[in-house]
Amino acid sequence: MKANTVVKLVMGAALSIAVAFSATAVVSAQEAKPAAATAKAPSVCKGLDEAACSASADKNCKWIAARTVNGKDRKAHCRVVAGNPCVRLDQAACTAAADKNCKWITDALNPKGKPRKPFCRRDAK
Repeated sequence: MKANTVVKLVMGAALSIAVAFSATAVVSAQEAKPAAATAKAPSVCKGLDEAACSASADKNCKWIAARTVNGKDRKAHCRVVAGNPCVRLDQAACTAAADKNCKWITDALNPKGKPRKPFCRRDAK
């Protein structure tokens, strides 16, 4: 055999080995995909009318008025307010909201060092 033929045979064998390894890598990557996420529970504010939304016991529901956004008409609806659930609570509700990790703060200072009015804050875990 000529040296040129041997080189071609070796290169062909190396190429077929590389293709086999890349194919197994693709198959194993497809098998490693995570399972689909489970659906979230429906919001406590979903489906409430304006009166029920503002009188909600959850205090995290907010009525969003009908408006136009980017040229699309949006219906009025009730939704959960994002952010800290402890912000709008008074002292009695704050101390009773153990499930939200709320804590009534009375001794906080503002950036100038003066005392702040008492407020409700989410307590660090």
